[in-house]
Amino acid sequence: MADVGAIIKKHKIHLKPNVIGWSLQLMPKIVKGVETGEMAIRIYVTKKVPKALLKPEDVIPDEINGIKTDVVEIGRVKALANKTAPFRPMKFGISVGHWDVTAGTLCIPFEYRGEPFLSSNAHVLVPDPRLHPWQMSEVRILQPGRYDIEKNNLGNPADFVVGEYIYHIRIMPMNEPSNCAIAEAIAHVYNTLAQHLGRKTRLKPITYNENYADFAIFMPTADYLLEFVDMAWRDEGFVGLLFAGSETTTIICKSKNIEKLGFKPIIKSAEPSAGDAIEKEGRTTCHTSGRVLDPSAAVVVDYADFEALFVDVIVSDLKSQGGDSGSPVLLKQ
Repeated sequence: MADVGAIIKKHKIHLKPNVIGWSLQLMPKIVKGVETGEMAIRIYVTKKVPKALLKPEDVIPDEINGIKTDVVEIGRVKALANKTAPFRPMKFGISVGHWDVTAGTLCIPFEYRGEPFLSSNAHVLVPDPRLHPWQMSEVRILQPGRYDIEKNNLGNPADFVVGEYIYHIRIMPMNEPSNCAIAEAIAHVYNTLAQHLGRKTRLKPITYNENYADFAIFMPTADYLLEFVDMAWRDEGFVGLLFAGSETTTIICKSKNIEKLGFKPIIKSAEPSAGDAIEKEGRTTCHTSGRVLDPSAAVVVDYADFEALFVDVIVSDLKSQGGDSGSPVLLKQ
């Protein structure tokens, strides 16, 4: 059996630009994302570069010692940061939460009426996203979130206040009682007649509400950098905020729908298509990649105390878990 490590070092493959690793055994050659039956020396690089752009001495040969090579791009490998720790200055993709909420993920800045605000899901920055903004009394935002402060024995939560709640898009539950005067008048007439006729049934007007985003903003009182912890920062390709999921899917509310309400993300919005590669950075599962399964769907989301219907949201196979709510999702570079 070929000693791949010795071959790599003898031919100084490990010293070539972008090379960051190799398999210690022969592996099936990958062609168009599929492993073939042909065995090869697999070499890992941060980024594949066309041969025409490399110096001759920097090119990885197609074959070494009669064995084919297989160059596989895996990106830059970094030690994973603890997203549940305090970050000063703050970066995006870390733990955050309202004073009375466990913890979610800090998303990118949005401009509103000319001012920049930091963002996350409404259910991360608000104790009950069914509340109207004017009903909010406690406005303190923590980084990390309260759950992480207590779990990591960090001390007094008041020492980790990083901002003040400003606004959220109220989430309207399904089958919420209607405030429509006409519907209430009709129900009143029906119920009065039913009472006189001795019937037990009563009419209660309800609404079939549609939501488009789980989104909130706060004014930071601590410094932050325009950086993700793991992903590369960029100026375009922002898809939206991860806000819900199941064992097999993750749901994303679209940045473009949030923009329609006057909130402009600092990273230019993108509208993905089915099959597009996307990536996210979250408090719990950190940096993960996946694909868009459905670019525009209607989904009923369970918030434990109520259910809400969301329309024109993205269904993906991104890996996510509790605490990833609010994660910024971008087109994969």
